[in-house]
Amino acid sequence: VEKRLEKNASPLLTLELRSQPTVVSPQGEGLQESQQRKIPALPAGQTHVTKEQAAIYLKSFRAGHLNQTMPAALKPGAFLNKEQKLALRAYYEMLKLRNYSPNTAKNYCNHFASFLLYFNDQKPSLITKNEILDYLMKLRNEERWSSTIQNQKINAIKFFYEKLLKYPKQMYDLPRAKKEWKLPAVFAEEEVRKIINAAENLKHKTMLCIAYAGGLRVSEIVNIKVKDIDSARMVITVRQAKGRKDRQVMLSETLLILLREYYKKYKPKEYVFEGQWGGQYSSRSLQLVLEQAKEKAGVKKKGSIHAFRHSFATH
Repeated sequence: VEKRLEKNASPLLTLELRSQPTVVSPQGEGLQESQQRKIPALPAGQTHVTKEQAAIYLKSFRAGHLNQTMPAALKPGAFLNKEQKLALRAYYEMLKLRNYSPNTAKNYCNHFASFLLYFNDQKPSLITKNEILDYLMKLRNEERWSSTIQNQKINAIKFFYEKLLKYPKQMYDLPRAKKEWKLPAVFAEEEVRKIINAAENLKHKTMLCIAYAGGLRVSEIVNIKVKDIDSARMVITVRQAKGRKDRQVMLSETLLILLREYYKKYKPKEYVFEGQWGGQYSSRSLQLVLEQAKEKAGVKKKGSIHAFRHSFATH
């Protein structure tokens, strides 16, 4: 697999750092000096991270020592060896070429990096179907997986062998978990009113209102641009949402008045909702806004911004 990847490698497949001085450590190459001390040292003579160490230290996109100059989707590769990093980079480039969404690419790379670490003493091209099944069963028994996570892991593995290495599809036709059917979380109308009124900040109140009035996903809210608000036709254009599709949602008179008040105060440049220092507002910050508003309103029911979407559909 290494020869095949090197043969098709492009300048984008290099993992070298050019921005700051680097040091070589047993955990991997290209770690900044300021970041190296955050990585736990391996015992003398050990050159690879064990499965147990990987389970402890491989945190999904949260560890501060990860190489910040790399795309977010490649950050789980901090513990990989040189050949594995090359495979992960080629894997990521193939996802980009196939126009997978950033979130899907990030999830797939995370699952694939965990897969490489588990088989750190084997070449990926030599791993058998039975070994892959054993890997999935072991993780299934040790971790609390949803059917969605299990199917994501299977898809991530299949993508490497079928799309990148062009192996026959039937070789890795792994069993899929049956998806659970659960009722969505829904807030009562009075609970929604309390949550929105508890948000004293105008920006926070406007974000919660547009989430409820438009039935939007959290990623759709932070991606709305000023040009997407069409007051003449009373619609909001949601661009490249789930499934890479555009759609339009209704814009109510009440929401339009609130948006105009918000615009006069904050004067956003590109995105309707921008961060404190400019640029796109983060999805995580928006979720925290809802959590804080729920706490102030005394609403203890579980539910994220997506619960506002379900509430919009049922009220």
